[in-house]
Amino acid sequence: MEYTPRYVPPLNFACVEKELYRSGHPQDRNLSFIKSLKLNRVIFVIDSSKDSKEKKYTDETIKWREWCLKEGIKFYIVSISEGVRLIREEGEEREAGPTLIHSLRGVEIVGKVIAQLREAEQWTISAIAAEYSSFGGIESDVL
Repeated sequence: MEYTPRYVPPLNFACVEKELYRSGHPQDRNLSFIKSLKLNRVIFVIDSSKDSKEKKYTDETIKWREWCLKEGIKFYIVSISEGVRLIREEGEEREAGPTLIHSLRGVEIVGKVIAQLREAEQWTISAIAAEYSSFGGIESDVL
């Protein structure tokens, strides 16, 4: 009999701060894990300055959006700057509840949003770069 884990986090999943999570694009196998977070918002960040597959609405993204809407979760597909605005807004409100911010892989694009959040929190550049590179690997372009 093959063992199937009950909770599988998405690629590059991490807790950024209380009730704010980051990851790559969730897959079907991640649903149990995601449901356990009791999210109120899911923010899918795309880099609108690039002509890439992130700009296209894949079947997977549409299916994921439909799942969020059925669950009563607010779902956003936004640019990097809009993602930063939504996260800052959430920090001020705090009743926004648990939020997942993700991109396709949860590396470069989400990294830029989180880096801007850290800068607003007055983190040092070296601390921001260290966090950013921990998700993007050695070859990460730091902002």
